[in-house]
Amino acid sequence: MHSDPDILQAVLESIDHWLRMIAWVKQQPGNRDVQSWYWDRKEQMEKAIDESWFGQHCPLCTLCSIEMDGKELCQDCPLCPEDKPQGCAGPKEPWRAVCNARSWNEWLIAAEVMLERLMSIRDEYAKKEENHEDQNQD
Repeated sequence: MHSDPDILQAVLESIDHWLRMIAWVKQQPGNRDVQSWYWDRKEQMEKAIDESWFGQHCPLCTLCSIEMDGKELCQDCPLCPEDKPQGCAGPKEPWRAVCNARSWNEWLIAAEVMLERLMSIRDEYAKKEENHEDQNQD
């Protein structure tokens, strides 16, 4: 079980990760509406900034990913509520929309939703930490 401070730290680092990727995409010249296969965009991003939207670059995935029976599963990840076993990779989740984007513009729209989700989780965990500190002072 991961502690709330550890999860909050991974969320903060994940927010920074998404902000860097979004900033890089926004700086790309030319028509960002041109459709291309996601793998080409992933490789292009990795060559330029040495990270992408896949799990090996995500601080939350790094913290919460476990291997069981040859499958990667999420453990204690706030993006993976118990009622959504596929977590952020589920069919209606923001990460899936990022992965399925057909152009950089579609990617940006989905990435902004993912960023908002992470910021919401950050706020929840920061509030938990604040309440915990208040209780310790009483």
